[in-house]
Amino acid sequence: MGLEDDTPEFSAIFSDADSSDSAIAYQIQVSPTNDFSSLVWDSTQTTINPALSNGSRSADISYAGSSLNAYQTYYW
Repeated sequence: MGLEDDTPEFSAIFSDADSSDSAIAYQIQVSPTNDFSSLVWDSTQTTINPALSNGSRSADISYAGSSLNAYQTYYW
């Protein structure tokens, strides 16, 4: 199956054993190698505003890297 969306979106559900913790930042890296030795995108550490409470899902984060190849496996 080939790539159908060349600008995928990411999200995450914040889960922490300490229910009083909150998520204040995220960083997404996308790589064609499972050891992440070569990156096609690094969001860098980005502040989440407002912070996510335990069990909350983040807003969608749009991929903003170079064009993705349709038949390439990517890791994130």
